[in-house]
Amino acid sequence: MKRAKPLKIFLCLFVFAFVVLMAIVLPNATLASSKPQGEPIRIGLPVPITGLMAADGAEMINGAKLAIEEINAKGGLLGRPLEMVPMDTKESQVDILRGVAEALAAKGVDVNVTAYLMGPMDIHTFGKYDIPYLHADTQWTSTKAVRDNLPEYNNVFAIDPNERSYGPNAFINMTKRIPFEHKRKTVGILTTNFTYAKGISESFREIVKENGWKIVVDEGHELGTTEYGVQLSRIRAQKPGIIFFSTHLPTEAVAFMNQFHTQPTKSLVYIQYCPNVPEFRELLGPKANGILWQTLIGYLPTKDGLAWVERYKKRFGVEPGFTAACNTYDSIYMWAAAVRSVGDPKNHKKVNEYILNNTYHGIAGTYKYNPKTQEAI
Repeated sequence: MKRAKPLKIFLCLFVFAFVVLMAIVLPNATLASSKPQGEPIRIGLPVPITGLMAADGAEMINGAKLAIEEINAKGGLLGRPLEMVPMDTKESQVDILRGVAEALAAKGVDVNVTAYLMGPMDIHTFGKYDIPYLHADTQWTSTKAVRDNLPEYNNVFAIDPNERSYGPNAFINMTKRIPFEHKRKTVGILTTNFTYAKGISESFREIVKENGWKIVVDEGHELGTTEYGVQLSRIRAQKPGIIFFSTHLPTEAVAFMNQFHTQPTKSLVYIQYCPNVPEFRELLGPKANGILWQTLIGYLPTKDGLAWVERYKKRFGVEPGFTAACNTYDSIYMWAAAVRSVGDPKNHKKVNEYILNNTYHGIAGTYKYNPKTQEAI
């Protein structure tokens, strides 16, 4: 049997040691080289940090923060870091929205992302710029504002449909799909005095009448109301089979439910949207059980959606709501895909065209826009 020569043994050991060293060094070198560098690309976040919608605003910021941190950890966008620029829109008063839009433009943001503001004021405000504006107002007046002002507002994208399907869907589900015996075909309707909420109630009234049901209570109230003595006295007198409360504010819904539970009626209780906000369930506790609600956009219970929930919980220590956080998260990734394709975040015209003409798959599903309204189909 031949013996290996000392030189050959040395060379083999040297090569082996070199391979092991490269296996250790190269991944670290790759990580170091993938760190984003240069001038940050700024993302504007016009969101309600304070005021009645602050609970949703916190989720909007968290969703955006998670997306930005993930993209930066993978080398940034076009090799540059992303930077978040949040600004408080409060209750979306016209002068505040204008000031926020001007300030964000002055800071050089290349996109503005929110879950929702008060439409259509936000559309007319951010539509004056060429900077992409992605929102989920879920409001027909916002859709109409874009439709009627194209091509000027071609930078504005609604990442979900408008609210007109809420009412019919709610009625069909509560009367035909839920195993509840409706002995009294009557409804009581409570509506926040806000265009979005009123539009949802109107679509519900229409389908109720079409199906021969009777509206026995129909009350409006000011935005932010927390005392429902008058409304509840009428509900208790009429005992409607369905109570339909159109509001997006947890403060209103929590106050109503606490007062309702002191002397409840045997009714299905529907509270549009806001039960998805974690604050609502935390404040009501067991009293939240059994309340019916909807959203037209939210994370899906897919493998990717549930993995996103776990990442969110690990990062922020709380469970996300179904809507606000995933809205901003998906919006940033959608815009980032457009920027990568165009190759320049400042080429807003091309970025807007890419968003409009391409399909994006996110944790809330598949996004494709109607070119006549720039609203998600």
